[in-house]
Amino acid sequence: MALDPIFSYLFLPIILFALILLIWAIQSISLLFIVRKFIFPTLYRSKLTEWFIVEVSIAIHEISHLAAALFTGSEINLKESFVSSQGGRIAAKTSQSIGGWISTVIAAFAPGFLPSIILLMVSIVLLQINIPFNDVLKANSSILDPATVINIISSVISPILASLINLIFNPSLQGIFLLYLIMISALTACPSEDDWKASLSILFSFSLIPLLVLFMFINYAAIQFNFNLIVFISVFLSFSIFFIFFGLILNFIFVILLTLLYRLTEYLKKRISRRV
Repeated sequence: MALDPIFSYLFLPIILFALILLIWAIQSISLLFIVRKFIFPTLYRSKLTEWFIVEVSIAIHEISHLAAALFTGSEINLKESFVSSQGGRIAAKTSQSIGGWISTVIAAFAPGFLPSIILLMVSIVLLQINIPFNDVLKANSSILDPATVINIISSVISPILASLINLIFNPSLQGIFLLYLIMISALTACPSEDDWKASLSILFSFSLIPLLVLFMFINYAAIQFNFNLIVFISVFLSFSIFFIFFGLILNFIFVILLTLLYRLTEYLKKRISRRV
């Protein structure tokens, strides 16, 4: 169905912008609860899993903040920035200007989306997957058909899902490395409590207004070039949610196996101690 021009130029970008923020908020709250309650406690029981999973995920989380801040023009205060096994902080110096406000918002939300974009590119290269991105690029900007959008999302995610499932049953060195990265990326998207509070304050600040205006200009340009921003954003968000969900499943499987290993070890220790 064709969209009304007022809806296309005014209300559509506002809805898309609000949708991105809503998904980030739901994703962050869910991960903060799930990861901190069910995954991290088990991973912290061993120094190996703490070093190679928890600390790596925290480091990548902070690097995402750092990369987004630098890319959008903010300066980094290295003296106040740190990364540890319990958390981290990237202290950015942002100017009180439109560019500074936009940089603050992008840097704050970067860990929720940036790792998934990089992971998508790594997956395509390592697995040599042919993903039909032409369906996304060629979608008409004046058409909003939920069935069509769902079909496009399904067509671009299905090849990756099939390849990842194949990796689990037919493991290889590069496949195991990719699955490890996916596990890490799910944890990377999890904010710390300080991150969550800081980002939540940004959600209700004036800093969002300049970014919304920029987003409306991007939407205007997309319509002029007959580019369907709805499809693009939907595919982008779907990839982000997909990698996080798949990563959480891998983490839960890993945590269950670790828990069984710990219980088996404790059982064997008790049996040995009784015989002694």
